[in-house]
Amino acid sequence: MLKTGDNVKFLNAVGGGVVRRIDAKQNIVYVEDIDGFEVPVLATECVVAPNVNPANSVSMRGFVAPNLPNNGKNTADADEKTAPHPPKIEILETEYGDNPAIFLAFIAENLKKLPDTNYECHLLNDSNYYLNFNVLQKDGDKYALIKNGTLEPNLQEKISYISKLDINKWENIRIQIVAYKKDKLFDLQELIDLTVKTPPANFFKLHCFGDSEYFDEPVLLINLTELAEKETLASVSGEEIKRAMLSKNADNEQNKKAKAEKPQTEIIEIDLHIDALLDSTRGMTNGEMLEYQLNKFHETLGQYKNKRGQRIVFIHGKGEGVLRAEIVKQLKSRYKTCHFQDASFQKYGFGATMVIIK
Repeated sequence: MLKTGDNVKFLNAVGGGVVRRIDAKQNIVYVEDIDGFEVPVLATECVVAPNVNPANSVSMRGFVAPNLPNNGKNTADADEKTAPHPPKIEILETEYGDNPAIFLAFIAENLKKLPDTNYECHLLNDSNYYLNFNVLQKDGDKYALIKNGTLEPNLQEKISYISKLDINKWENIRIQIVAYKKDKLFDLQELIDLTVKTPPANFFKLHCFGDSEYFDEPVLLINLTELAEKETLASVSGEEIKRAMLSKNADNEQNKKAKAEKPQTEIIEIDLHIDALLDSTRGMTNGEMLEYQLNKFHETLGQYKNKRGQRIVFIHGKGEGVLRAEIVKQLKSRYKTCHFQDASFQKYGFGATMVIIK
């Protein structure tokens, strides 16, 4: 049986990595590859890879392979000398990301059977800040930890799988968040420490689930940033609110002027969906369509290969992940000087990869 920390290889695809999370109910494991991407894979499509060479896995965000027999040699020194060091991936900031927008999202497994379905809870970070978070569940006069950790800028993380039988336990959830940036100066953000009150009945009402720019399917979305601001305003006098609003308006005018004066780096968008590339795919096999999409990918990188700093977003969609996996494979093997990462989910959802020409 797979467990967190196992080194695994994929049975039906090239590659592998380290098991970081396990969803036992859906039989899915989340495997972190050498570039830090978490890939959801069926547990039946993975196999534990024993006797892994530490040099091949030590670069996975600090993961160190299990100790192997060393015949008295100092493996720590050897690892330091021989282990590859991955390129530092630049955190791409958005122009609006210094005003954090943090959400709690509930996704129903089956919207057509709301009274009889299960849910997933996600924490979503639409900002340029790292978030240290605690998600707590109230139990009488005490609290139980659901999950804590660090959420990187412009990413989301699954917090919990919620059985239909446990909905009542989510009526009062305590959220604690500290926001900060790494390796640079930043504006200090207010600490978030609030209780999110979500009536269980809301999980059974279809109108409580709406469309959003962050997910493909309707979700029950709770804006934690707005809730925290409302709690703060409730304890502030009217005169203080007035001064704060006047100050904020002045700051907004200065920010607009600064943005107008500062040239923005153009981001090139390439839609690799087959229906965006071809008028008709009649008679084409899946393999032929994939080859056409990859040819467009190679053509684009060839066109801009000498333009240092150029950012290109390849929109490939989520689907079964075949096209994305091939793109990542090509970037690792043929375009090693390029940096790449997930594109902004706020703008592209979870089906796009940004490549930076170096």
